[in-house]
Amino acid sequence: MPTRSDEKRLCHLSKFRQEASHGYRTRTATRPDCGGQGRNAHEEEPLRIAYGFAKGLFIAAALSVMLSPAATRQLSEKEKDAATEMPAPKPSRDMDKLRFLTGTWDVTGEYAKSEIVPQDRKSTGWYRAQLGPGGFSIIAEFEADGPVGKEKGHEVLAWDPKHGIYTVVTVGNAFPGALIGHGHWEGENLITEVEFELGGAKVQNRTVYSKLQDNAIHIEGPFRTAGGPYQPL
Repeated sequence: MPTRSDEKRLCHLSKFRQEASHGYRTRTATRPDCGGQGRNAHEEEPLRIAYGFAKGLFIAAALSVMLSPAATRQLSEKEKDAATEMPAPKPSRDMDKLRFLTGTWDVTGEYAKSEIVPQDRKSTGWYRAQLGPGGFSIIAEFEADGPVGKEKGHEVLAWDPKHGIYTVVTVGNAFPGALIGHGHWEGENLITEVEFELGGAKVQNRTVYSKLQDNAIHIEGPFRTAGGPYQPL
C-alpha cells in the first residue's frame, strides 16, 4: 500500500494534469487539498510564463495567416495594374504640322463672280484655332461676312493614322448638318477637299493653304460642279 508521502505525490501529479487540461488554471475552491499541500508560487510561475509565451506565438501565427492572403491579393492587383498600364499615346508629326493654324487670325477675302457668288464681293472676319484634347486635333471657330451674309461656324481637323489623311469636319449657320472632308499635303501646301450639295447639284470645294508664315497664310478655295473644271471662289 502507498505511504502518506506517496499519496501526496500522486495527488500532486493528479492536480497538475487537471490544471493543465484547463489552461493551468483552477478555481481555488475546487483545488484538492491533498493533505493540505498544494503547489507553491515557485511551481506555478514557470507554467504561467510558458503558457503566456505559447499563447502569444499562437496569436501572432493566427494574425499572420489572416493578413497574408489580403497582402498577397493587394500586391497581385498592383502588379496587374502595372502590367496592364499602357504608355499614353502622343500626337504624330502629322498633327505637329498643323500647329501653324493655332492662334487668332484676321481674315480678309475676295469672292469672284461665279455660279455660287452672283457678284464680286469682299469679306472680313476672324478665325481662332487651338489644340484639341491631347493635341490630337485642331479645334477652330470662325466668323465672317460670306457670299450669303454673316457666317459662323466651327471646324475640327485631325490626323487619321489608319487611312493616312486628315479628317476635316465643319459645321455652321450657312448649311444644315456637317461637312466632312479630308486633307493632305502637296509639297509645302495643305490641301483640304469636301463635297456638298447646293441647289440640287453636287459641289466639290478644294481649299489650298499656301505661303505659310508666322503672321500670314494665303488661302484659295476653288470649286467645281458636275466634274467640271475648278473655278475660283
